[in-house]
Amino acid sequence: MTLHKNSLLAVAVALIALASLSVILFTSNVGVGNASEPNMHAAILNTATTSVGVAAASQIAADTGSRSCASRVITTYSDISLSFDSDFTPTASAGHLQSGTTTVFYDSAIYGCGNVSAIARSATSTITVSTFVF
Repeated sequence: MTLHKNSLLAVAVALIALASLSVILFTSNVGVGNASEPNMHAAILNTATTSVGVAAASQIAADTGSRSCASRVITTYSDISLSFDSDFTPTASAGHLQSGTTTVFYDSAIYGCGNVSAIARSATSTITVSTFVF
C-alpha cells in the first residue's frame, strides 16, 4: 500500500509542476523587438536621407540585426505608404500612410526594427530615417 501512495504522490507532484510551468509559459508578455523603457538612454545608430518615387517601393531602412533597437523616426515631405513587413510591398494605395510634412516616431515594441519599405503616393518624396538603439 505504501508503494501505491508514493506513486500517487509522485503523479500529483508531476501534475502540479506541469500546471505551474504551463501557466508561466502561456502568460508571459512577449513583445516585438525591444520596447522603449522609461529612463533608458537610446543612442542614434544611423540616419539616412533618400528619395522615393511612385513607380516602385524602395527599402528605406534595413533590419538592425542583433542590435537592441528602440525606435525609428521617419520624416517625409509628401504622402508615402510604408511597410514594416518584409513579406508586404507597399503600393500608392496600400500600406501604412504617413502624411506629407510629418515626422513620426515608430516604437519598436509595435513596429519592430526590421526592413522598412516605402513608396510615394503621388509625387516623389524625400525621406529621412533615423534608427535609435539601446
